[in-house]
Order: sequence, then C-alpha cells, then structure tokens
Amino acid sequence: MGKRVIDLTIKPQTGVSGTYFASWDFKEPKINATSSTIRVGTKVKLKSGAVYYNGAAVPASVISDEWIVSAVSADRVTLGKNKAKTKTLNSAVNAKYIQSSGTASSALVPIDNIDHYTVQWYYSSGDGVWFDGGSSDVKLKNALYSPPENAKKIRVKVKPVSKTYKQKVTTKKTTTEVTKSYWTGDAEDIDYAITVNPKPSAPSSLQATIDQYMITATVTDITDSQTDMIEFVVYKDSAPNKAYKKTYAYVQNARAIASIGPVAAGETYSIKCRAVNIVGSSKTLNFFTLSPLNLGELFNSSEKEYSDWSNFVYDLVSAPHKPPSILEKKALSKNSVYIDWKNVDNATSYTIEYTEREGYFDSSPSNVSSVTIDAVVGHAEITGLTEGTEYFFRIKASNAGGDSNWTKVFSIVLGSKPTAPTTWSNVTTATVKDAVQNEVKLYWMYNSSDNSDQTHAQLRMWFDHTDETVFDIDDNIKKNNANSYITLADLVKKSQSNSKFPYNFGNLFNLKTLALMSKYANGVVVTWQIRTAGITEEFGPWSEKRVVTIHDEPTVNMTTSVNDDGYMTAYPLKISMTTAPDRQTPIGCQISIKSLQSYQTVDSTGMVAYVKKNQVIFSSYKNMKGKNADLPPYSLNAGDVNLDPGKKYELTVTVSMNSGLSAQDSETFTARWKASNYNPDASIAYNPDTAEVSIVPFCTNENGELINNVTLSVYRREFDGTFTEIATGLKNLYSAGVPDPHPSLDYARYRIVATNTSTGESGYSDVSIPILEKAIIIQWNEEWTFFDATENSEPEQPVWTGSLLRLMYNVNVSDSYNPDVVFKEYVGRAHPVDYYGTQVGETATWSTDIPKDDKETLYALRRLAHWMGHVYVREPSGSGYWASVKVSFNQTHCEVVIPVTLDITRVDGEK
Repeated sequence: MGKRVIDLTIKPQTGVSGTYFASWDFKEPKINATSSTIRVGTKVKLKSGAVYYNGAAVPASVISDEWIVSAVSADRVTLGKNKAKTKTLNSAVNAKYIQSSGTASSALVPIDNIDHYTVQWYYSSGDGVWFDGGSSDVKLKNALYSPPENAKKIRVKVKPVSKTYKQKVTTKKTTTEVTKSYWTGDAEDIDYAITVNPKPSAPSSLQATIDQYMITATVTDITDSQTDMIEFVVYKDSAPNKAYKKTYAYVQNARAIASIGPVAAGETYSIKCRAVNIVGSSKTLNFFTLSPLNLGELFNSSEKEYSDWSNFVYDLVSAPHKPPSILEKKALSKNSVYIDWKNVDNATSYTIEYTEREGYFDSSPSNVSSVTIDAVVGHAEITGLTEGTEYFFRIKASNAGGDSNWTKVFSIVLGSKPTAPTTWSNVTTATVKDAVQNEVKLYWMYNSSDNSDQTHAQLRMWFDHTDETVFDIDDNIKKNNANSYITLADLVKKSQSNSKFPYNFGNLFNLKTLALMSKYANGVVVTWQIRTAGITEEFGPWSEKRVVTIHDEPTVNMTTSVNDDGYMTAYPLKISMTTAPDRQTPIGCQISIKSLQSYQTVDSTGMVAYVKKNQVIFSSYKNMKGKNADLPPYSLNAGDVNLDPGKKYELTVTVSMNSGLSAQDSETFTARWKASNYNPDASIAYNPDTAEVSIVPFCTNENGELINNVTLSVYRREFDGTFTEIATGLKNLYSAGVPDPHPSLDYARYRIVATNTSTGESGYSDVSIPILEKAIIIQWNEEWTFFDATENSEPEQPVWTGSLLRLMYNVNVSDSYNPDVVFKEYVGRAHPVDYYGTQVGETATWSTDIPKDDKETLYALRRLAHWMGHVYVREPSGSGYWASVKVSFNQTHCEVVIPVTLDITRVDGEK
C-alpha cells in the first residue's frame, strides 16, 4: 500500500463566495542518504540556539568553539574533541544544528523526500455522475477550487508524490542510469455537500412475515415527503455481521412493500430498513411503472440521502428442509409400524401421511390418514393398521414459517412372512478338532419382507443322511437383524438333550484322540438349513441345504538330506514325505524355503541382491498322485535355489489332501560348505560382416587350470544397464562358445557368471571389447546356434542366418517417450495426482538419404517393408532393442538420392 495524506478536509474559504479549499497533513517517510558534508573527522561549528540530542540546551561556550565529529548515525552527530584538542565533549546533537564542516569519512543523514502533491477536483450536479473539475500539482498542503454554480457536491483526491534519484544498474554487458522514486503514493479522497439535502426520517413501522421461503416486508404510514424509497436488508442469524439479501421498494400510497427470497430453508432471519431520498438521477424513468430491474437501475444511478436505520424485526424462521433420509421403517406388530427419520434443524413438528394406495396422495384426501409428531420425539409408531396390507408413507417437517416439501413415498408391507434366509459356513471341510472346539460356524442372514425384526429361527440338520432333527435357535439371534451364527459343537450338544436325534459327540468322535469313530472313518457329512420368522411369528421357507464334511486331521512327516546336526553340506537337497491317514489321498504339495536372517548375496546374473529375514526365497508346487507308497522324493539343485553358506533357513512342505484339508511340516537347517571365489573370463571376437560377436567363456583357478563342477552363463549388458541372457549352463571348456547377433555397436559388454554345480555359489566378471561401428544396423528373420570353437572347418549350419540392413549414411534420429500415466484431479488439491502403469511408450523416427544407385540397400529396405514381425535395431551410440518398423521412401525421377523414413516402435522381444 502506498503513502497517503491524512486529515484531509474541505471547507468554504472565508470572505469569498463560491470558493473552497482542501487541506491535509502528510507524515514524510524517514529516508537516509549518504552525506559528503558531515563525516567522521570533520571540523564543525554549531548553530545558535542548538540543543543536544536529548533536548538539553547547548552552552554558549560550546557553540562558540569548533569541534571534531567522532561519530555519525543518521541525523545523530557525536562531537568529540575541540579543534585545539584541549576539551572533550562526547555529546550528540541533531545534524540540522551543524553549521560548517570539512572532509573525512562519509556518513548517512536524513533527506527531504516529498516532491509535491497532485490534487484532482470533481463536482456533481445531482445527476448521479461525477464531472472532472480540474487538477494541479502543489507544494503546500492545501489547494483552492471554485466549482460551477450548478454543483451540489464536490470531491477532492490528493496524492503525495516522492522525489526521485538516479541509480546505476549494471547487467552483464552494459551499465545504465535509471530514475527511481523513494516511495509510491496513493490518492485519498473526501466529498463535500454544497447544497445540503434534507435527511429523511427513519421508518418506524417496519413489519415482516415469512411464508415458507419468502419474506414479506412492509413499511406503512409514511408521512415524510423526502422518503422516495425504502431499502430493506436481511441477515441470517448464523452470520449476523454479513448482509444476506438486499432489495428496494418504491413508496406508493404512503407505504412500501417488498418480497424477499427465496431464502434458505431451516434458518432464522432478522430484517431492518431505512428511508432513501432520491436527490437526482442521470436516468429518465417513470416512477409509477418501475419494474424491479428498473428500480435497481434508478437506485444505482441516483444521488441519494439516507435516513437512520429502523429497529430490527427478529426471529423470522423459514420453513425447514424435508427430512433427508428414512433411518428405519418396519412392522412393529401385526397391525402397527415403526418409522424413524433423520431430524432437520428448526423443525417443531413432523407430519406423516399414509394410505393403502400411493395414487391417493394429493388426489383423494379422504383416503389419506395422517399423524403429527412433536419434533422432540423424532419417530412415529402408527397403530390400528390392517394385517397383510401394504401401506404407503410420506413425511414433511413444519415450523412457524411453514411446511417443507414431502419426502419420497415409501412403503411397508404389514405382517408378511420373511423370505428364505441367506446361509453360509466359515468352512466346508473341517477336522474333528475344529468341530469339537467350536471352530465350525453356521451363519444365516434374516431376509424380512416387511422390515420387521427377526423373532424366531430354526435349524434342520442331518448327519450322514440320517433322519432330520429340527432345533430352535432363538438364543443365537443377533440384535438389529445382524448376521447370526451357531457353532456345530453347540448344535451337537443340543442333540444330546433331544431323544429323537440319534447322534451326538459320543457316538461320532473319540473325544480323547479327537478322531472319528471307525464307522465314520471316511468322514461325516453334516447337512443343514435354516428358516426364520418375523413379527407375524410365521416361519418363512427353508433356506438352501448346506454341507460341512468332517474328517480326521491329516498329517505329513518330512525327511530330508539335512544331517542330524541340522546342516546341509551339499546339493541336492533331498526331500521325501509320508502322510496320514491312508483314507485321505495327497493331491499336491507346496515346497517353500524362507531365510531366517537378513544378508547380502549375488543372484544368477551376478547382481548384488538383498535377502530379508523371513523372506521366501524358493516356492514350488508339485502335483502328487497315489498313496504314500507311491509318493516320489524331490531334489532341489543349485539351479533351483541359491543358498549361502553359514545362513539359516526353514524348509516347509504343505500337502493338500483330497478331503479338502491340508497338513504341514517344517525343518530348520543351516547351509554349510566351503566358500569359493570365482573370477571367470571370456574371449570375444567381432565379425563386421554380420555385426555379431562370438563369446567363449571360461573359469580357471589361480594356476590357470579349468575348474571342475562349474557351469558358465553369459549375459549382454544393455545400454540402459539391464542384462539380457545369451546362454546359461555352459560347460567350463575352452571350446564351449555362444554367438551374440546383437552386440552394442560402441562397445560389446558382457557379464560372465560361474556357478558351482554342487553348492550353487557363483562369481562373475564383466568383460568388453570396442566395436565402434559407424552404421545403423537392422536385423530380422534370424536363426542362430551355439558352436564349438575347437572345430577348424566351417560348420555345416552357420551360427547366424537372417536379413541385415546396414545404413552407412548420415541418419537423423528423433526419439519420443510416452509413459503410461493417468492424471487424477481431486477436490482440495491444487494439482492432479499421477498414477503410472508399466508402459514406457518408446518410439523413434530415423530418416536418411541413400544414393539412387545403391541397389543392395534399396532391395534390403523393400524386404524390410514387407517383413511381418519385429526386428532388432541398433545405432552407433550403443542403444539396441526389438522394435516394429514401418518403412517409407519416395523415388523422384530427377533426384540422385532417395529419402528414407523409418518409424520405430520399441516392443518386447527375445535376445
């Protein structure tokens, strides 16, 4: 905010008719600038009448002497010794009392910084418009103005203007001098009425009523001739300091009436008004035919005089909202219902209408009944209804302001039987132990057709298709129609007191061994269903039949090649197992190994990997067929799972049985063998004709001898740091080689991994050779095979065959990436949130010109254009990947070159 003048006033000039003056004050900002006249070390004298900085008078003997300045701080100047150095003063005075000075170090002193005041005059003739009365710049804090004779009001705006100074601004190349102000100023304005219009009287007879959502305000018995209009302002009690609605009414027949609204539902309002005298208007309007739009136009375009505000009219309550939701509706008895709804603010009562036909509402009042409920009750219990009838209901809220709209019509069927309950169990196959220990739960959900509460429930059950038995299970019904359940153990206990039921725990299970009796060795089938009753106490239909089968608990006993001390000393890890009981057949086995500690290791590609405690490092499912005698043993080799020596693991087998149950056994062991350090190497040769390399990996000990029990793997390191498998499981022989048809064209980089076949330990080395190929190479329709490097003759089948396009010419490359991302906007956030998928969306466009007589390249381009499959593309910077390529070129008869464009989309491929 800029600097402003203060105490701005307009007054008539005494002794002159028709002339007015504006006066003001201004607090000049304190600005300090560097002074070259008052400096430390300067010899100065003081002006007559000088006082010290604290206000004390300076003696005449001090004023008559000459003093040396010892310090300067803004306008505070400290005087030290006198010129003769015979006296020491050490007192401060204001810089304005300094009379003369010499030269020494510079200091800061206050400066005048107000330059002038810009004064703008306006006048109004009562037409609702302000006219320009002229402007001027003055140095003093007052200004004169003589308005025209028809002026009724005058207005003045005064803006302070700062002095300016020069400042050098240096950029990288130039230095310029700019003009700046010490500060900025803002205009202050004030009005003055030359002709004082009479102020209308404040209204004294304001009355207001509210009908639903419209307020009617009336002012009557208006006797003041200056009252042309009445301005009404409405406030919400919930926001009393802010006007909610405002309107105007023209006075006719000594009264003014205004309709204000619609207002918000369920609120309390207050209203006040004031009289308005229309002094003059720039619009020509017929006061007696004013529409509300023209009335507002008249008001806004006029010069006006206002009365004081009237007293408030309080407690105008608008009609409430309709109930927003029905919380509960149900049959309470055979001839009564219960209805509950969400209450609304400012409601004093609720009316519930009900009828046997929905069409009776608003059309046949004689067939519609109603009850009114006090708002403090908040629910209704309606009695005297006819059993078996569907009734329709609607609700409205009321208060002194009127009634809300009706809710949507809803219905209740009085006294109908429920439908079949929804049933399920937490398990469909269980062990004897589960059945005995209340672990088998039978659930049901009550499905009312009249929204009444559940009153009764029965369960019908069979064991192994025996005669049915029906149990009353009312004690297990949950409140508020929540899902209910009963355990199988509780049901069997109920059967012990039922003489008609032939089975109980005693003749089904051996409670000591928790095993089935021999008669039920193959399992017990429990069949069950449930029915329920509502307010009519009549049972609905039975639910669907559900089945739970009970078996003896299966077991599995695992034996492994881990020694008695808990150590695994070599691969393979052998696993065998037996299961029980024989009546249950194993159908599958899940074998898993998890680490019992955290450690760092090396994976099959030679990359450093981190294993966390309790992390599963191996998991495999095996299908099983036959009885125990036919179960095959399993062996885990070094290629299946990587175990580090000295680390502790847990082996777990989980066997699935044909009964639907499962059994589990675990064993803890420690891997224990001597660690080895491998540093494999490889010889690499590049064939520039086919743009491929051949790699012969090997691994030797410190004596240069090939190491036994080691297999080798070769991985190509890509331009993005990832690895592509070239070959694995190679024998450690100097003759075991592998071709790579897609080496990087800058440097061929590979990782050679050596793995011990007995322990699974591995080591790696990174090797590379320079290629420095200058062309772009595209290959497709490829076949390639391993080779034996010791063979002297050419192989009958080449190690690589296929089509190859080599572009030797200057190629323009344009890469584009379109990541799989979705931007989601949320309320309350300034920016969208990004969610990323897996697609990178990498595309490129390669363009070049080839000589028109390069028939070989042109032929290769045509074959590539017709190739229906992906290709491998490489370019000299080292990138290479599988892609889909679209070829386009244009031959012009008079041109010596052919422009070629390749549109490339990266895809997932092979090696």
